[in-house]
Amino acid sequence: MKFYIKTYGCQMNERDSEALSCLLEGDGHECVESEGLADLIVFNTCSVRDQAERKAIGKIGFMKKLKKTNPDLIVGVVGCMAQNHGDTLLKQLPVLDFVAGTDQLHRVPELVRSIANDRGRYSETGLDRVIRPELDGHRLGSVVAEVAVMRGCDQFCSYCIVPYVRGREKSRPISSIVEEVRRLVDGGTREVLLLGQNITAFGVAEARRDGVYTPEFSAFADLLSSVHAVDGLERIRFTSPHVHFMNDAFIRTVRDLPKVCKCFHIP
Repeated sequence: MKFYIKTYGCQMNERDSEALSCLLEGDGHECVESEGLADLIVFNTCSVRDQAERKAIGKIGFMKKLKKTNPDLIVGVVGCMAQNHGDTLLKQLPVLDFVAGTDQLHRVPELVRSIANDRGRYSETGLDRVIRPELDGHRLGSVVAEVAVMRGCDQFCSYCIVPYVRGREKSRPISSIVEEVRRLVDGGTREVLLLGQNITAFGVAEARRDGVYTPEFSAFADLLSSVHAVDGLERIRFTSPHVHFMNDAFIRTVRDLPKVCKCFHIP
C-alpha cells in the first residue's frame, strides 16, 4: 500500500511522522510524495492552537473527493488533535477511518491491516507510561537528525494543552538513546536535536517514583554527557527546556561539553 503523511505542528510531530513512516515501511508499505498517489493518508495533527486544528479539519474534509475516485483509500488522524478529540472526530468527519492518539502510533500498521480487511472504523487514544521502542526508526543519511528522549509534561500551565494530549512525563533509558544516536552517526548524521516537551525534566518522574530525586539531580546532564561521548557526533542541540530544572549540574554540563550548543529555546 502506498502512503502519504501530512504533518502539522512541532518538531516532535515531525519526529513522530518519521518514526511512523519507518514503521509503515517495515510493514511493507511504500511512502509517496503526494496524497493523490496514496492508498493511505495519515494526518499528524497539532492542538496547541485552535487555528492548527481548524486547518487540519478543513484539509481532512477535502479527502472526500479523493475517496470518490479511490473508494479503498484509508484516511487516518494521529497526534495531539486525535488525542484531544478521539471518537468525536469519527463522528464529525465521516471520511475518517481511524484515530490514533499520541501514545498509539505503534498501532497504526495494525489498524491499517484491520481496516483493509473489514473496512471498520477505529479509535485508539489510550496513554501509556512507557515510550515504545518501535518508535526509534530513522531515515538514515541526514546530517541533522531529531531524537525524542522523553514525552509528556507535568507542569500543567494554565494556557497549555500539552499535559492533556501528550500525557505525563516519561523518559527513555539513556542506553537506548545513545544506541539510537550511534546508529544515526554511523549513517552520516553529525548533529542531533534532542526532543522533549519538558526536556530538562528528563528522568525526573522516574527518579521521583524511585524515591531518589533531589534538587541537585539532573539525569538530563547525564544524558548530554553520554551522547557527547559518541564518536563522530559534532553538535548537540535540545528543546524545549524548563527553567525550573536548570540546576547547577545542568549548567555545568552545557558549559563544559564542547559539542553541546550554548543556546536555550525557552518557551
